[in-house]
Amino acid sequence: PDATPIVGTTDQNAYAYHKAMQSWIRIADRSFANSYFRSNLTVKTKGILSEVQVFAQLGSTASNHISAQNTQNAITISHLGTMVASAIMLRSEGEVRQSLHAYVRALVKQRDEVRLREIFDNLLGIASHPWFTGNHQEENSILGIPKRELFKSLLQIVSPDLQLQRLAQYYRECGREIFLRQQESIAP
Repeated sequence: PDATPIVGTTDQNAYAYHKAMQSWIRIADRSFANSYFRSNLTVKTKGILSEVQVFAQLGSTASNHISAQNTQNAITISHLGTMVASAIMLRSEGEVRQSLHAYVRALVKQRDEVRLREIFDNLLGIASHPWFTGNHQEENSILGIPKRELFKSLLQIVSPDLQLQRLAQYYRECGREIFLRQQESIAP
């Protein structure tokens, strides 16, 4: 596969070149030192994104002046969303799975139904988002990870939350219907 150029700057940001967009995308930001997720960056999966984010945080410490929980929550959501997009762009399969699960956990904690719907709609093929599809609108996988598998594992994260039960039930039913139609179209 083609390598993705990555540049680290002296202000502790890191950028990767996105070929399809023909622009540099920030994949690590020193402000992420204020993210709740900061301490978990390299826990499970080590990959290029983890290494770049560690570089961006060298010498950074969480700001004491960020005391408002809403601000820190927003930084965390932004951080995790950037990690998902960056892991996909850098073609780091393990980090895609890890960061997507962490992102959904954070969205569940915030009860962010809008972003959760966006993710599930995309995994079911109801809507498209550039993170997941790139130039290929009809792909059934993300870097070789079947979208159906991701859908099921992410739905398991949402399902236990009592305030998100309607959302979970809606997508459970949508998933059943869509996967049943896919199986029928494959059968001879």
